[in-house]
Amino acid sequence: MVSTRRSKRDTAETRETDITVYGATGFVARHVLEYLLATAAMEEVHTSLKITLGGRNQVKLDDIQTYLQTEFLDKAATETSKPQCCTVTLDTWIADSADAEALLAMAKRTRVVLNCAGPFQLYGTGVVKACVEGNTHYVDITGEAPWAGQMRGTLGSNNRTNTNRIISFCGFDSVPSDLAIYVAVRALKKQANGKNDNTDIQISNGTTWHAAFGLLNGGTLHTALDMPMDMSHCIYESDGKFRKVPFLVCDPLELAHPTLVKHHVSYKGWKNRLAWREWTNQLLSVDTQFRCGVSVPFLMAPVNTKVVNATAAALNYSSPNTDGKNDGFTYGERFLPLGFRATSAIGIFSFIAALFFQLILGLVFLVFKLPSLGKHLAIKLMPPGTGSPDLINEQGYGTVYAEVLTSPKKGEVQKKGTCMLQMTGDPGNLITAQCVGESALTLLWTATEDLPERSEDGFGTPMELMGSELVMRLLQSKVRNVEIKASAKDAGYQWLFYVHALFDMALATAVIKFIWNKFHTSP
Repeated sequence: MVSTRRSKRDTAETRETDITVYGATGFVARHVLEYLLATAAMEEVHTSLKITLGGRNQVKLDDIQTYLQTEFLDKAATETSKPQCCTVTLDTWIADSADAEALLAMAKRTRVVLNCAGPFQLYGTGVVKACVEGNTHYVDITGEAPWAGQMRGTLGSNNRTNTNRIISFCGFDSVPSDLAIYVAVRALKKQANGKNDNTDIQISNGTTWHAAFGLLNGGTLHTALDMPMDMSHCIYESDGKFRKVPFLVCDPLELAHPTLVKHHVSYKGWKNRLAWREWTNQLLSVDTQFRCGVSVPFLMAPVNTKVVNATAAALNYSSPNTDGKNDGFTYGERFLPLGFRATSAIGIFSFIAALFFQLILGLVFLVFKLPSLGKHLAIKLMPPGTGSPDLINEQGYGTVYAEVLTSPKKGEVQKKGTCMLQMTGDPGNLITAQCVGESALTLLWTATEDLPERSEDGFGTPMELMGSELVMRLLQSKVRNVEIKASAKDAGYQWLFYVHALFDMALATAVIKFIWNKFHTSP
């Protein structure tokens, strides 16, 4: 059950507001605010919630405050016969992302800062720094792994004596991936122990398969196009030698603790394995889990992988090189263009859809990356601050299936843990709003002693620093239904799936041969 006690830090300090949504006038921020208000309207335990709308433009902040007050708070007061348990109040706060003094004052007056102002590489650094100096909880919706790693590397040492938690990647990037693997690992540990999930077992690898429907927002597109990448760091070691395995986008352990993990010499071998898994994940894959259906690399895999890797290091999914055979947990992330049912139904024939999807996606990416022209097209077609209409948002969905395997000792049977996570709404808008909104409420309304142990520097991933408390909040949401089903069992053999695959390939060959003979005429 989710804790209903206020944390010791919050009761010891008097802060003017509960949650400050920074970048409150943005497209995604509106969905976040709507979700927070809808959740508060159904809250049955806590009696008050004060939300501050933060940004740099007072006129726009007043407009969004008026909209929320009129469309949500006033309507709820007149249309609901049952009195609300939780009273919501709104106010505004002006703070430019370059105004350190205003950002620090904003952080010191609030319990949780929820940052929606991207690109975070340009506008997020000052906000994180203010939360470190103000000892304030922080969550955001970034997908910028290099920036988040830089924040931990430069500010983590200043945050060691605080009690706050700095958690990035709390939107669709990367809560669903992080949560699904976390729940699957817990299922295995509970099976091994029979009572709880504290059993120390070794996880050799994990994979998630995604099926989703939604449209890209303008801000997300421009952030992806403008994200800096240090190519020399990806290719060369600090001493100038070529890396054994180059990095994809950035260090596979970019988000892990800088000194204890990321730069520690004992993790070098594991880092190479993680990087290699990322590169092989970029290929098409025939997956026995879906009757040898074909999957493609998930678009956000280069980001989500870094988050899951950091969680694996922090929560000790495996201990690299502990017995000379186990080289540490690795993670891959896949996407099924046809969805789970259709892919399983047609098996190997889904190769056609997967190849077509991959070619189209690659072509679109190349066009948008063209010098000058690509940026011009992005601004023309999807300017920052724009996104999909509410009708499309409501039709969206995000489903994740996770599978993790143990690394058994000699004579032991390999075990498999699974998790099926289903969420409704457009992933980049409504699911993101739900994930980051519940993350902020988890930090606000959960007692410190009920949260997982704080990391040494207070920085970490969603599952590392919120764990089962965030899982329970999502499951208990009355605004948008979330379904999570987990299981653990013997891994078993996959021979039946390979029989299916051989049959499908023989059938596909026969069909291609028939078409060739039917329409091909010899000269």
